[in-house]
Amino acid sequence: MSDNIAKVIQGAASFVDQIRQSKRIPEKYILVTFSDPVDLEKSRVTNDADEMINWINGLTVSGGGDCPEYSLSGLITGATLSNFNSTIYIYTDAPAKDESRETEVIEILQRKTITPKFRLRNECGGRRKREIGRYKRQSSVYDSIAQATGGDVERFSSSQDLADKVQEDLMSELSFIQSNSSQAIIQNNLPTSISIIKWKSTHADQLTNIEVDNSVDSLRIEINGTSNSSEIHLRHPNGSLVDSGSRDVTLQYSDNLTIFLIESPSKGLWTLENIVSNPLKINITANSSFDISSSLREISSEGFFYPLNGNPVSGKEYVIVVLLENLPANSSISSIVLVDEKGNAVTTTVANLLSVTPNLQYFAKTKIFKQIAGVQIHGQDSTSQQFIRTCKHTINPVDVTLKMKLFIGDLSLSNIEQLEYNITNHGGNNRSLTLDVSDDKGYIVDNRSIHFHISPGESENKLVFIRGTQPSTIVTVTASLKDEETHIVLQKLTQKLTVSSAIRPTCNLTSLGDTCQNQRGNGSNCFDIPWQGSAQVNFSGIRIASLDVSSSSVNLTHGPLWSFYGPLDVTLQGDCCTRSIVLTATDNDGFIAQCRFQLFPEDSSNNIITDSSEPIDEKETVLNLTVLGAAIGGGLAGIVILTTGVLLKIRHSSLKSLKVKDDTDIQIEISRVEKPDENKTAHFEAFMLREPIVSSAPAESFFGRVH
Repeated sequence: MSDNIAKVIQGAASFVDQIRQSKRIPEKYILVTFSDPVDLEKSRVTNDADEMINWINGLTVSGGGDCPEYSLSGLITGATLSNFNSTIYIYTDAPAKDESRETEVIEILQRKTITPKFRLRNECGGRRKREIGRYKRQSSVYDSIAQATGGDVERFSSSQDLADKVQEDLMSELSFIQSNSSQAIIQNNLPTSISIIKWKSTHADQLTNIEVDNSVDSLRIEINGTSNSSEIHLRHPNGSLVDSGSRDVTLQYSDNLTIFLIESPSKGLWTLENIVSNPLKINITANSSFDISSSLREISSEGFFYPLNGNPVSGKEYVIVVLLENLPANSSISSIVLVDEKGNAVTTTVANLLSVTPNLQYFAKTKIFKQIAGVQIHGQDSTSQQFIRTCKHTINPVDVTLKMKLFIGDLSLSNIEQLEYNITNHGGNNRSLTLDVSDDKGYIVDNRSIHFHISPGESENKLVFIRGTQPSTIVTVTASLKDEETHIVLQKLTQKLTVSSAIRPTCNLTSLGDTCQNQRGNGSNCFDIPWQGSAQVNFSGIRIASLDVSSSSVNLTHGPLWSFYGPLDVTLQGDCCTRSIVLTATDNDGFIAQCRFQLFPEDSSNNIITDSSEPIDEKETVLNLTVLGAAIGGGLAGIVILTTGVLLKIRHSSLKSLKVKDDTDIQIEISRVEKPDENKTAHFEAFMLREPIVSSAPAESFFGRVH
């Protein structure tokens, strides 16, 4: 890993250093770091090349852990920050841990006409042979993305080959930028895309306003339903009538379709009038660097926004988030409008600023009661000229929800596993529904189609059974919830699962030890009463990375941790001053199993903890770097020559889980909580933090309480 990363860092820093010496220096540099876990993703922007180079050179390589990384999440961020018609280079030696986002990646790359170029080193540099076999199949996701977006994939067997390719790619882009700078100045050709202004259905004598702002290079107006072009009147902002003889206007007509093509249209308010009784469908698009996209999000109880999975519930409040790309300088945004398929406004809400960097986003809270076909943003440019941008966004509110219970880990090879779905009726009527569940490998073994009735306000859980029969395969499971009367699909969920021959660890208490219970109440000091218990950790096809206990006064004795197969016998020894003890076994992928030793009769029914948490990443945090070319500054304000992204995979150390035998800091911290009378019997109860800790300084993994 380190040799791969060092070469990529060197190439990226060299690229920034040389591009800043060219005739057309970048207006800004963007550094995106994305992590495992993915929620540590960050972005930094600067117009100072020295600062960018310092950021790049300041990234270090250390640590280790599981091989796959959240590379697709980083690619999505890089594509979001990139301009249209860009090229992004991805250099990595790891498969994608978030390959379920493949469809998202393809959508944004296709929408922005971005070409990805994947440069792959042998995965994880040959480290961890078991994991390579498990994750190597995932590199095919890179091939799928490249094939769908016109990109390419190259693989290299050594770090030097990869380093040579880094230099070749970056110097090629540098040469292109330098050689095309003067041509770009002459052409003054903004990287434009087809932006939707609006669509509208009109009747006789109705006027349709067409807002043309300063970013519009050309205008296309399609009118469907005309028998000839004389049935409509298109007028300039000055009121004059547009005809086929007008300068920079091309008029086309065929099969009841009239099309106006207008180059360099006058800025202002154009009008289109339907002078016949026939209803007309109008679609207005423009070549413009300014465009928008939208997403619908749910609101958590804490007020945070998160992506909606499935259709929204009718009448529930949601958030519409609009991302604005290349908004003209000194423009203002006034409102967000939801429109139907005829272009009529359904709801109009004041737009609120959500973020400026790395993405300019506005949001509006709204309740949705009817089908939505698109989202509009309304505002004014620097000359007070009104503008509208629209994006297609179909929203179908329904009265039922479908959720899949989180499936932790992989499907165990040849074992029958259960998938649990929850269905809730939020409406006021009884519903007859069908839950259809299928997969692309034929692994579903039972309950493929479930018919049921559900009353208003009720929830039901349905189980579907699946058995993976081929190791190292990825199965896509699709669940559809349909109305039995109309056969309309109300909700649809897709989940990708991996079949693995590995068996995650389980912890079984084999001996609780009765010393503490027998000696309770005899007046002895708890420090003088020894205690011993034992447990067995079972696993297969993986390694146990660590064993931890929740009390620093307990000693562990166990066999070596290098084996791929259990069981592993563990002996715990301590005194009776601890009310309960938790033993935690963590495998190499971060999955945990726990046993609780309850040393006293109370709460003794809860001796074993069964884990259903997500894997934790205590061993490392993985950073990735995206170097993005941006708008060329100086006399070329706003003119983009090329956007080049470079995804670099960087690692740095994170916190190790704190082992109890070395945990002197914990003992000191406990004494600060309360220093008990030495003559009194004290019991300390400790709970291990399950969340990953991210910090540059030592942190405590326990909360303590003396009582």
